[in-house]
Amino acid sequence: FPARFLRLKCPCAMCVDELTGVVRLKPETVSESVRPLAVQMSGHYALMVNWSDGHSSGIYPFRMLRALCQCCQSS
Repeated sequence: FPARFLRLKCPCAMCVDELTGVVRLKPETVSESVRPLAVQMSGHYALMVNWSDGHSSGIYPFRMLRALCQCCQSS
């Protein structure tokens, strides 16, 4: 995944309203050069990313990452 694409898809409560699902994160506030500084497992179901813009509260479930994948999948 391109780093900025993934950063803009952060599902945490700071980036997406928990009640309405409305995205709070404004794309213009995320630098084109944002990158992950560290990635670690969250249990057996997700990744946690520490981003270069200081954001670190997002948990990216594997199911979500698979759904975002734009690669070709074989049957």
